Amino acid sequence: MSYTLIEGTFRINGFQPDGDSVRFAPRDVVLVNSLPGARTTLLPGKSIQLRLECTDALETHYTSGSQLYTHQPMRLAMAARERLLGLLGFRDIVWNDNLSTVVDCAADDRPGYILSNTFDSYGTRPVAYAFAGAAPGADGDV
Repeated sequence: MSYTLIEGTFRINGFQPDGDSVRFAPRDVVLVNSLPGARTTLLPGKSIQLRLECTDALETHYTSGSQLYTHQPMRLAMAARERLLGLLGFRDIVWNDNLSTVVDCAADDRPGYILSNTFDSYGTRPVAYAFAGAAPGADGDV
């Protein structure tokens, strides 16, 4: 199974990243839009929510619908989120009052790349491996 290398930047300012998903703005939106299973069209300059391949973390904005169980362990969900954002190079993150949305950070648009070969079952998020820094190949390599 081959993956497409897609260069771009990770974005968090104004968004709600968690431990297993983050937004990504590809340099070339055609590469994302041409992935199998896409039911959405990404516009140039915009970002898309990723679903990280092989990663499942506790949710920071989970609700069960039950009055008895209202949330997954928040301390662990926040630790997963902080670890992911740190690995992607984000620093000095400022959150809103309920710690759900990034209102500022030292540097948004952190350079990186993804390897992806499909969208999730809803067709709205690329399923991808995410990497910080310079890509080891050319944009669009398979």
